[in-house]
Formats: sequence, C-alpha cells, structure tokens
Amino acid sequence: MFCTAAMISNLAIALLLPLSLPAQQFGQEHIQATVATFPVSTDVISLREDPQGLAPAGFSTLEMNLGFGLASYPIITRLDKDRNVLWRRLLPTTIYATQHIQTQDGGILALGYHILTKLDPLGNLLWSRSYWEGFGSTFTELDDGSILIVAGQGPVPDATNDLGVIHVDANGAVLSMWSLDIGPGVIATPRAIASKGQEAVICGTWDNNSPPWLGGTTTFVCKISTSCDCPVWTSSYAVAFGNDYGTGIDWGDSGDVVVTGIAGDDAFFLSLDPSDGSINQGQVYEGLQLVDVIEVQSPASPDLDQRLCFVGHRPNGDVNTSTMMLTDSSGVPIANMLYNVDSDTVASSVVSCYQLQGQAADGFFAVGTVNAQKYHWVRTDTNLSTGCLEEPYLQTHAQVTIGPEPIDLSTGSIDGEADLSVLLSDTSYVLESLCPADDFTALCFGDLSGTSCPCGNTAAPGAGCANSTGLGAVLSGSGTPSISADSVSLSIDQGKPNQPVLFFQGLNFINSGNGNHFGDGLRCCGGSVKRLQVRFMNASGQASTTATLSTQGSTAAGSTYCNQAWYRDPLAAGGSPCLNYFNTTNALSITWVP
Repeated sequence: MFCTAAMISNLAIALLLPLSLPAQQFGQEHIQATVATFPVSTDVISLREDPQGLAPAGFSTLEMNLGFGLASYPIITRLDKDRNVLWRRLLPTTIYATQHIQTQDGGILALGYHILTKLDPLGNLLWSRSYWEGFGSTFTELDDGSILIVAGQGPVPDATNDLGVIHVDANGAVLSMWSLDIGPGVIATPRAIASKGQEAVICGTWDNNSPPWLGGTTTFVCKISTSCDCPVWTSSYAVAFGNDYGTGIDWGDSGDVVVTGIAGDDAFFLSLDPSDGSINQGQVYEGLQLVDVIEVQSPASPDLDQRLCFVGHRPNGDVNTSTMMLTDSSGVPIANMLYNVDSDTVASSVVSCYQLQGQAADGFFAVGTVNAQKYHWVRTDTNLSTGCLEEPYLQTHAQVTIGPEPIDLSTGSIDGEADLSVLLSDTSYVLESLCPADDFTALCFGDLSGTSCPCGNTAAPGAGCANSTGLGAVLSGSGTPSISADSVSLSIDQGKPNQPVLFFQGLNFINSGNGNHFGDGLRCCGGSVKRLQVRFMNASGQASTTATLSTQGSTAAGSTYCNQAWYRDPLAAGGSPCLNYFNTTNALSITWVP
C-alpha cells in the first residue's frame, strides 16, 4: 500500500536545527544586529561538538555593538557548520569583550577588560567574575583547563604601566595574580596570546618616549610560564621607524612562534624561536594591514600544514577592503584575496576549519566590519575562495632584517576578584547573503558526502541512496519559484520504473541537511510536511509534477522550503537493497519570492 500524506507527517522526524535554510558551504554574508549603534566584529572561533552532545560542531562569533559614551553591547553568536544561527546572546553593557574561546568542557568563555564570563553550549550563563581592571586584555586556556589572562595599563592602582597576569582555574577562581613591572614611562597593551602546555606567548605594544623605542610604539613579545609565575623572556621588535603594532600571534605544531602586526602603512610577519625570542625569519608586506594570524594545521590536507593564514585589510584611499593571505612557513605569499571589494570592509579575525573536525568543508572563516554598520562573514575554501565578490591580487614583500631588543622585567604580587550578577538576553538580527543562491540547491545525497546510506547502498554523487536498479534517484527542479507566476516543476530520474512517487515539502532540513535513515534512503525534509503531488514513474523511472506547487505547499514569499520525493521499491518489482521496499531522492532547497 502506498503511504498517504498523513502517514508521512506522523513519521518520527529528527529536527536538530530551528532554521529552514542550510547556508552555502562557502560565501559571504552581512549581518545587522537590531540593537547595534556602531557594530564592530572582533573574533571568530571554530567549535567542536560539545562532550554532552548538546550542540553540534560549528563556529562562534563575537561582536561589539558600541553605544554612546562608554556603553558597549557584546554579542556571542553560535552557528552550526553551515553557518545557521543557533542562538545569539547579548552580554551586559559593562563588558567590552573582544575575545572568546571554547573550553575543553564545551563551554564558551568571553573576556572583557577585566571581566570573564562563561556560557554553556546552549548559551546559558554559568558564571561571571571580575578581576583588577586592565586595558587590552587577552586570554587563553592552558592544557590543564586553567585560564591565563593578561591585562595592561593598570591591573592595580599603583602600577599604572605594568602587565597584570591572572591565572584562574576552569571555574574562574584565582590560582595566582602577579604583575610584570616594566618600569616608569612605559605603557604596555597586550593584543593577542597563544598557549602551549603551561606556557604562553603574548604580543602587544610598548609605548615609550625613550630609546630603543625612539619615542614611538613598538611591538613586544613576552613568553611566560605558570609553573613559576614568571616571564621566560621578553623582547621588543622595532620593525618600523616610529610606530609598529603587534596584533596577532600563534604557536603551532611546527615549533616556532608566529607574530603579525602593522608597521606604519605596511604589515609584517615574524617567526620567533620560542626558546629565546630570536628571529628565525620575517617579512614586511607593502600597503597591507594585518591583525590576525593562524598556523594552518589540516588533518585532511597534510600539504597545507605549516602554512600561515593572515587576515586584515588593504587601504585604498578612504576605502578599506577585507583581505586574507595564505603564505608558506617563511611568510612568502601563496594566495591573496580581497572580499566585497565595492564596500568599506575591515576583517578582524580568522579561524581554520576541517571536515575531520566536524566542519562542513575544509577552509577558513573570517569576520569583520562593513562601514561600521554591519558585520561581515567570509567563508572560504583552502584556496581562500568564497565563490563571489572576491578579487585575487599580487602582494609585494621584503625580508625583515632587524634584531630583537631583550627587556628585563621584574615581578610583583597583586590580588582582587569578585563574582558578578549578569543578565543575558537574546538579540534579533538580519542576515543577508552576498552570494546569489541557485533557485534549486541540491543537498542530502547518498554518496557519503553526509549521512551514510542505511545498508551501505551508496550511490553516485548527486543522487539519493541506491535502489534495486543499482542507481540512486535524483530530484531536480525547473521553472521560477515565484508565487505570482508559479512555473516550478519537480522531477525524479533514476527511480523505480512503473512505481508511484510522492513529492513532498517540509519546513526544516533534518540533521543540518544531511538527513537520517528512512527506509532504504535518507529523510531530509521535515516540519509541517505537505503532500505536493503523487505521480507514477515511467518505464525509465522518471516523473514530473504537474500541480501548482506554491498552492499545494501553501508557500510564503521570502521563505525557504525543503523538497524531496518518496517512492516505492517493492518486493514484487525486484526488492530493495535494505529490504524496506521504499526509498527517497536527494533533497532540494527552494526559496520562494513574491
């Protein structure tokens, strides 16, 4: 007996995500928060699936909505691997947060100037603590789960120029607090930190009116150890005459410490020996401003290991253009790309992501700000391509020939902490895709690109799971998904000859659009399922709809729907691979317009 629409709508449907549209794997988006006055995107991280399985692997972004005066509104946004928004949490106005991390237990920590706030994987507040106030704070998680915070410009009232180092346990309780005494007249601002074991390296800026800084701002790097609560070494690096700013740092498996920053109108890269801070090699990049660097570590593509990925912008008169740069381990450019070149954009943070770590595809995810009005999301493949609104360019570079200037620092003790009462709230947003999507986007295949088929009945790329013919059925669409002039037709090919097929529509994409086992195939579409039309396939296993699908599906303009086809593969006609005697096609994502 053929299944009715009522039978299908009563099936158990796994709905992991509340959103209706799986985003393209690569592309660019703008996001406008409704509470924003001056939005500034500051940080992006790649998230593992949390150990309790409460939230999937994906990404998290941190944005700052700057209000009037000193008010600020940090927002943490959790995304799945397809960049669907799972939740957005607005933090209190007293927190000027610019960095966040995922902890080993799956939670998310955000750091303001002197406030550390932890959320669980679902965005619920776990705790928030305040420490001595500092400027330009940065932090990292050590391998034992403890947290190391470094703040500059006033961790204590009588040490207005020192660096304050705060070592706390996984719950924010202080293990030790101490200062790095720089000396009179020096203002230190930490910018970025990276850890390895129980050690960390910090980069930032000295601001000094005496030699060797020559009256300007100079990059510094400090390596510290929590085993002794002491600096291992500290050096300054005068890359440019006058002013330069260390902005990003990473400590990868290759063993060296990589630093990037801004040197006047140019950018620079340094590779440092972690034992003493001496320079292995370095590059200066003309006409470029870089603010973040990561060492690429690709489990799926070993040839990418030890490459570096930078993010920043290229000034062009009054307009800035976001850019990413991929280099070899010595900093020599391999690929350079500009994004959204027709608008004023400034990229601020980048993270790498890989399928073997639970992501949708290998590549990079960067965030930035557009015209101080919107956030900019850039998702690329491993060659820095998003598929739209991008432009490759050649980058000139020259070797760095400077040497480091060692700095002696003394240590002192500080104390002070307090628990805070924090109220989180949700925030709405408007998301705009900059890359035009196809009218009919195919997904949920039985080709091992997502969920495997129920009994190993894998099909060729682009099809559903294999049926008794040995082929997988393919669902395609034609026409224009316009409600006012509906010409959409759905078609099945490579189905079971002379058998009925039910075309249906749902509001949600099951399992992030990868589907769950259902008969001999995958159920990809669920949520308010609507029966569109039943047809019989011809002797070649083909059939097409003839009904007005916008009417049958009660579609709404501006909404996206999941479409799929269910068909019989009965015993009398040859049986089916998994002996369930029915199967499904791949799915189509269709966005309807007025």
